[in-house]
Amino acid sequence: MKKEMVFVLVLSMLLSMTVVGFAQGQPDFEASIMITADEGLHVEVGSELELTAEWAANRDVNREEWTIMGEEQGATNISGSVGTSYITFDATDLDPGYYNVSFRIWHHQQDDRDATETDRIEVFEATAAIYVEPMAAPSIAAKILEHNGVQARYGQGRNGGNFIADVARNMGPEATFEDFEKAVWSEEAEAYVANPEYWNAVLDYLDGHKAMKTDLTGDFDWYVNSLE
Repeated sequence: MKKEMVFVLVLSMLLSMTVVGFAQGQPDFEASIMITADEGLHVEVGSELELTAEWAANRDVNREEWTIMGEEQGATNISGSVGTSYITFDATDLDPGYYNVSFRIWHHQQDDRDATETDRIEVFEATAAIYVEPMAAPSIAAKILEHNGVQARYGQGRNGGNFIADVARNMGPEATFEDFEKAVWSEEAEAYVANPEYWNAVLDYLDGHKAMKTDLTGDFDWYVNSLE
C-alpha cells in the first residue's frame, strides 16, 4: 500500500515538472497584423470601403474581431496562426474626417495570446474639378481690374491711357502674352484650358504698370476659387 502511494506521488511530481517545463519552453507570443484597402485607407463621403486584415502569429489563436469607430463588430471563432479577415467600412452618413478601425486576434483561454492593430480611415468630400476656358489677355485684365476696383482708364487727356488697351498692345503672335500661351492641353479635361502662367503674367504686368497706384491681387487661383 505504501509503495503504491509513493509511486502515485512520484508520478504526480513528474507530471507537474513536465507541465512546468513545457510551459516554460513556450516562446513569447508575437503577431503581425496589417489592415489594407485596394486604393488606400481613404473613402469618399457616401461610399463604402472594403478593408482587409492579414495576420500571422507564432502561436495559435481562436478569436478575431473588428472594431469600427469604437463599436465592436462581434467576435468570430477561428483556429490557426495565420489568416485573413474582411469587413466593409460604411461612410454613407459620415462627415469628412478621420475614423479609427481596429482588428484584434486572441486566444480565449490563453491571456498572453492577444494582439491588436489600429489604423485611421480618412473620409473625404470629393470636389469637382474646375476647368477654365482660355481667354485673351485683355479679358483677363478686365476681370483683375474689376476685382480690385480699378478703372481701366487712367490719367488725363494725352497723358492718360487705358490699362486694358496697354495689355492688348503688349500681346504677341496668336494672343501670347509675355511669351506665354493662353491655353494648355489638359489630359483630364481632354481639352485646351486656361494657362495659369498666362493669367498671372497679365496680373504681374498690370501690377507693375507705371500708372498703377495700388497693389493688385487676383491671380489664377483666386479666379478659380471664385467660380466654386
